[in-house]
Amino acid sequence: MRTEIISVRENPRYMDKAIAYLQSKWPDVPPMVYDDCIRNSVSTPGPLPQWYLLEVDGETFGCAGLITNDFISRMDLWPWICALYVEEHRRGNGYGKLLLEKAEADGRAAGFDYLYLATDHTGLDEEYGYKYIGQGWHPWGDQSRIYKKRLKDRPVAPSYTIRPERREDYDEIYDLIKTAFASARVKDGDEQDFAAKLRERGGFIPELALVAELDEKTVEGGML
Repeated sequence: MRTEIISVRENPRYMDKAIAYLQSKWPDVPPMVYDDCIRNSVSTPGPLPQWYLLEVDGETFGCAGLITNDFISRMDLWPWICALYVEEHRRGNGYGKLLLEKAEADGRAAGFDYLYLATDHTGLDEEYGYKYIGQGWHPWGDQSRIYKKRLKDRPVAPSYTIRPERREDYDEIYDLIKTAFASARVKDGDEQDFAAKLRERGGFIPELALVAELDEKTVEGGML
């Protein structure tokens, strides 16, 4: 059994098939909505929208989309997984998860930190790692549960402390400068001594001699 999640953008030949499939599953949506959106999705320079088909042995059994807004009031959030659908007789085989994973991978590649999903279903947090964050309202008056998933962790920026140098820092700064210039292509070999001599000059301003600490360890020194 061959299972494929097909990106319409990556495989434009599936465009008409995707349009017809989504139109058949949501007949109350004006046909030109899916037609216009999917046709333009294959040529847009931006990362959205994306549309996907689920095929098993060449037969279409599901679909999904990744769009800027799923007809919901929370327009401050994006992107959204939409039109997530698996044929009833094919459910329970993990196909929905495959569609979600493809949308998540594309969202991650596009640089999005989070992904959102509006649905009436519960349990997405336990099954797929989505967190319920509240309700959203649709233009036709209904409301849906909104789920959120973090696609990637933000790197934690190092926390530096900048302060004036102290006398007890002199030896550590000396060794730090010596180590820093050890592998430099251009050097005199006495840069650490030059820094020490600057402190003895008449124009030296102690308040402008600074050190940077990371986790209470001196990692940089500078004299302005």
